Amino acid sequence: MAENTKNTTDNAKMPETWDELKEQPLFAGLPDMAKPQELNVAQSAEFSVTWQRISERNGKLGDMGFFDDDKADKPKKKPKYDESEAVILMAEIVQYADMFYREIAADEKQWDEFTRGRTLENLYVLLVSLTTFYSVALGKSSASKTRLENAE
Repeated sequence: MAENTKNTTDNAKMPETWDELKEQPLFAGLPDMAKPQELNVAQSAEFSVTWQRISERNGKLGDMGFFDDDKADKPKKKPKYDESEAVILMAEIVQYADMFYREIAADEKQWDEFTRGRTLENLYVLLVSLTTFYSVALGKSSASKTRLENAE
């Protein structure tokens, strides 16, 4: 399972705009939802919690050798890959991300339709990619607002 996920995520270029995101095959049919720059205070806070939960679990997947990255510095002792633990971590990532995106989707039924019938691996790649997009976009949005405030 690890090799397929690595290949899927390595080949994708991270989009920079919402329109670029929706043009990617992985996001075909993505329903309307609050864009990163439109998140209100509660949504921004919830995104931070979601990001933290996903990052922690992704870190554990990496520590166990899930991504099998030959280019990374190899530790002296090879980590023990545990398929059961990897599935649980991926499922938790998917569940946490789904809770967040379901809340910011304009229509929850469209979100359900968009995510229905996908494998855990596909949902993992989809939701980690979407979360990374939101994180980068929020960072850009925050940076631009900080520059405007400093300019006055």
